[in-house]
Amino acid sequence: MFNSVSAQELGAQLKNLAQSQGLTQEVLSQRMSVERSVISKVWTGKYKKPTHYTSMARVLGTTIDAIITQLTRTSNPDISPGAHVIAVSSRKGGAGKTTTAVHLAGGLARLGQRVLLIDLDAALDATMWLEQEDYEHTIEDVLLRKVELADAVISTTIMGLELVPGSLDLGQLGLKLVGVPASERRLKRALEPVLSSYDTIIIDCAPESDLRTQNALMAAKWLLIPTQPSSADVRRLLQYTPEFLRYASDPDLNPELRLLGFLMCRTRPRGVLERELSTVLEEHYPSLMFDTQIRDYTSYRECMACKELVYTYDSDRSRDYMELTQEVLQRIESSGQVTEEVA
Repeated sequence: MFNSVSAQELGAQLKNLAQSQGLTQEVLSQRMSVERSVISKVWTGKYKKPTHYTSMARVLGTTIDAIITQLTRTSNPDISPGAHVIAVSSRKGGAGKTTTAVHLAGGLARLGQRVLLIDLDAALDATMWLEQEDYEHTIEDVLLRKVELADAVISTTIMGLELVPGSLDLGQLGLKLVGVPASERRLKRALEPVLSSYDTIIIDCAPESDLRTQNALMAAKWLLIPTQPSSADVRRLLQYTPEFLRYASDPDLNPELRLLGFLMCRTRPRGVLERELSTVLEEHYPSLMFDTQIRDYTSYRECMACKELVYTYDSDRSRDYMELTQEVLQRIESSGQVTEEVA
């Protein structure tokens, strides 16, 4: 029934996940609308059908497939090297950058991937969204070489998703490393020892084109650029995209970098402006607009305050990011066709 994982193993994993989130049997029974005895039976693996296991996994922000994948990998540590490193970057605030980075990371984890999210934005939105515990080290400590990156990783409540927190002082990184040779390559080198530990590493970039963004673009293989459906946003995007992609065209920088695509965020249903601006972007960068668009739901702002993702906070509004996650995977899998046409 559970693809070589026993009901007892699955129940125990669900129990551990629930307890790590501080959820008691009573709370789970209320959220699942079932008797408390049902929770106990799930935790001990007494049910033979997947219904209650699936329901509990959904409440806990994951899926049965993700749990099975994690259990299988735990028992089989033969991991192939080379995580996909995706930088989510925009030169304009409010474009949906952090919301996209967090939900793409969460969506991939729900599909069973091992995901690491790195917060390079001094606003700390991704950190505040996901962190559930006190943390000692940040990505700034890593880039200043005070600690190894693995020592800065903390867990989240989402199975398969880990976080390297940001720092309020990240905006001063350039001043702290001024004159230091190859300082723009520090993130790339810090990632090397952990690449085999993850399937995907996502970098939530700063909106400024400073040393933080330089480090992200030097470390990433893929670049995802969110934008809003406004003429000013698209004009600015067209102005700065060549600056981003200079890294891909220069053999001394990061010739492996590819533009994964442009993502239109905060859209309205059947918006005329959205279609017009998508057409403009398609003219400059053919086939690089994501088919998925992220609609402008208040749920995203609300679930951030609750430290949840939309998948569990408002599942009816989660389709956009679920579809984006699948589209990202499809583009990476067909990476031979996803190349950047840099003039």
